[in-house]
Amino acid sequence: MALSAMRNMDFKPTVQVLLGSLLAFPLTYCLNKTTAMGDHRLILLAGVITLFSFVMIAYTFFRKHRLNNEPLFYAWSLFAFTSCVDLIIGLELDGHISGFMEFYFKEGEPYLRTAHGTMINWWDGTGQFAMYLILITLLANRRRCHEVCLYWVGSIGNSMIVLLLGGATGTFKVRGSYFLNIPYVVIPIWAGVRCLRQSNKTRSQQRLICKSGYELSLLNRPWDFVFIVLFVLAIAFSLFRGVVALGLDHDYVKAYLKNYEPYLNDPNMFSKIQMVTYLFYFVPYYVSAIYSLVNPGETWMSDWAILNAGAAAQSQVVHIFASFHWRTVASGFGSPTDVFNSPGQVFWYTNLLLLVVPQLFAWRCYTDQEFFFSVYDGSITSDRSGRVKYADVATFSEVTTKKNSTMTNLVDGVVTSTTQVEGRVTRSMKKMS
Repeated sequence: MALSAMRNMDFKPTVQVLLGSLLAFPLTYCLNKTTAMGDHRLILLAGVITLFSFVMIAYTFFRKHRLNNEPLFYAWSLFAFTSCVDLIIGLELDGHISGFMEFYFKEGEPYLRTAHGTMINWWDGTGQFAMYLILITLLANRRRCHEVCLYWVGSIGNSMIVLLLGGATGTFKVRGSYFLNIPYVVIPIWAGVRCLRQSNKTRSQQRLICKSGYELSLLNRPWDFVFIVLFVLAIAFSLFRGVVALGLDHDYVKAYLKNYEPYLNDPNMFSKIQMVTYLFYFVPYYVSAIYSLVNPGETWMSDWAILNAGAAAQSQVVHIFASFHWRTVASGFGSPTDVFNSPGQVFWYTNLLLLVVPQLFAWRCYTDQEFFFSVYDGSITSDRSGRVKYADVATFSEVTTKKNSTMTNLVDGVVTSTTQVEGRVTRSMKKMS
């Protein structure tokens, strides 16, 4: 089924965007050889011209395509190109290549020459680059890309929060190129709002039919009970690391910073900003996730679970690898990663908890979305495994089918009654005659 569906898909736009993104290699190499790139104002100008030119090139190639009026198509094409630039940055920062982006480290965004800056470029050049190609493929073939879009919004949203705040409050000066990140803030917000509004519109149509809610004991949902316990642990650990990042003066805090996560003492501020982000954004989400599991029928949970999964993937992958990156180790803030001792085990268990649980919960929401819908005039039972069994109509399509069937029966009844009345009238007239 999947292979046959892929054979019918049009990959031409995806291949064109992929090949266009590879232009980043000769372009950055030529810019690095230009002496004018020693001025940060000219770097800003070159960045603006490059972004605008790539959008125009994409429009030239795709203006006859059926999606030529879809703004996100051009936005994701542009972001795929800049993801390739970020991959070049990651490769050069780790010493795999040279002579491409040295000018940008000096006069553009010098805070990228850190462990966090390196890993954030690796993530954008690999994980998010793959998301852009998937989104372009789905959009070009008129396939549903709602979930992938929300996952991307969460990923790039967390990335921008930490990068921009860390770059502005750290030890580096803010240059003009800092403002080249504005499209990566504005467009994801717009795309996320657009996805959520579309979901709200669909739910508002469903609520016209799905009127009553339902309750189901947690005793019949053991995996949901496990999720609640894991979310409680995530809340506790996120609160603790949040107050650690805010500088709580306590012996336990000092011991944790010294033995378990010394990376939180990094003066570049990226790790602290990430922990504060967990404190003020992730913790409220964990609380709402618990609420949605205790009170089934919260229709907004599925979208926010996918969005948070993207943010958690980006934040934890970057944080984990930055914690033992060679730049962090060289500065004396490397975290213990040996799984055979206690500090290393604490580091891996806690950070993998914050990485894996949101992904599993997003998958749980995606594969059983009816759990977060309200039920129409029906009860609900569960079998021995705890899987929900709907005793009555639970989805919009089923309700619509039931209504159509009822209407058909009603029309048939009216037609039959009319025929019977006509027959009686005819017989009466014959008797009178």
